[in-house]
Amino acid sequence: MTVKKTVSLHPKIDELIRKTWASLIRKGYNVNYSTTLQLIILSAVKLAVKGKPLTEEELKQTLANPNESIENMLKTVEPYL
Repeated sequence: MTVKKTVSLHPKIDELIRKTWASLIRKGYNVNYSTTLQLIILSAVKLAVKGKPLTEEELKQTLANPNESIENMLKTVEPYL
């Protein structure tokens, strides 16, 4: 299920997301702005609760199947929240 939300981002945060998005596209990933933002947020949450960001393997798995991977990763961090 996709929930659409409107948020206000600082221009520098938007720039960071767009640069990350462009970098992922250059690496051959088929991603959009929303997926990029979700990856950044998920990595930050994992870093905050587990002390480490997404690994390269987690990133690849998430980009291969974003919805399933994000839901699985959320299950691993939710107990810490």
